[in-house]
Amino acid sequence: MVPGSSQPGLRGGVRGLGVDNFTPGSLARGLLAGIAEELAPMLPPDFQGELVGGGNALRKNPLLRAILEERLDWPLRLTRCPEEAAFGAALLGALAGGVFADMAAAGQLVQYE
Repeated sequence: MVPGSSQPGLRGGVRGLGVDNFTPGSLARGLLAGIAEELAPMLPPDFQGELVGGGNALRKNPLLRAILEERLDWPLRLTRCPEEAAFGAALLGALAGGVFADMAAAGQLVQYE
């Protein structure tokens, strides 16, 4: 399957379960690893820069963050503001209202953990 493709008939599954690994932890870890596998191809192979993640999935789930960092082989930064979408919308509104000269100036307010 090509990541991001539209295949409405495609269904997921769980494989490799046995008496030694059928635990909630193993199932959750496998699910998070699957999420990382779906996201990894979105990063260009020649990527140079910083990865910034947002949202409560990363903020409240350190295991997902660790799995993504391991799979992408790149550190992932989070913003200090726990409501990234609202903060971004406020910055965009301020930019549209002329408070900032450009997006780079507005972006100077973003702080990272």
